[in-house]
Amino acid sequence: MSEQMYESPQADLNTQNPNAAIKFKRTASTVWGIIYMVLAVIGFLATLGGLAAAMSIGDGMVPHLSKDLMILDTFLAMGGKVFLFLFSLALLLRASWVKTIGIIGLVYSLIDTTFKAVAIIPKQAETAINDAAAMGTYVGFYVLAVVSAMMYIGYLIYLKSDDSKREFNLK
Repeated sequence: MSEQMYESPQADLNTQNPNAAIKFKRTASTVWGIIYMVLAVIGFLATLGGLAAAMSIGDGMVPHLSKDLMILDTFLAMGGKVFLFLFSLALLLRASWVKTIGIIGLVYSLIDTTFKAVAIIPKQAETAINDAAAMGTYVGFYVLAVVSAMMYIGYLIYLKSDDSKREFNLK
């Protein structure tokens, strides 16, 4: 008794035209697209709450931070969430512009991070109760900044593989 390989009824169709209605998709792109989209939506909603809080308080209510500075910081953060959402959408759609939006999102994220590092975080650290709390403000911010940048950088490196180029129709 010998074993025979199972031949699918679709096998003949695929051998006649291997590219017919078959689009190469990998699970990783879908999973990361969903994760990034969830993070973008949650972050955007949280940032909307921050914007409402920044607009409702008066100047001088938060020590060392003006209302205008907090509103500008919130709008920059909202823009970052929009770019992350567009990046996740490009991943899910397997769009050829995924690399472009990834680079733009990374640059925008770095601009937002630089603004926050120069204008917001030092003033928040000034209001800390002690040195440990001030150090915690800096450490927490920089850890999140590195994670944010690595999300984009890691996926942009992933897009350089031959399989990714085929999946997203990249050159």
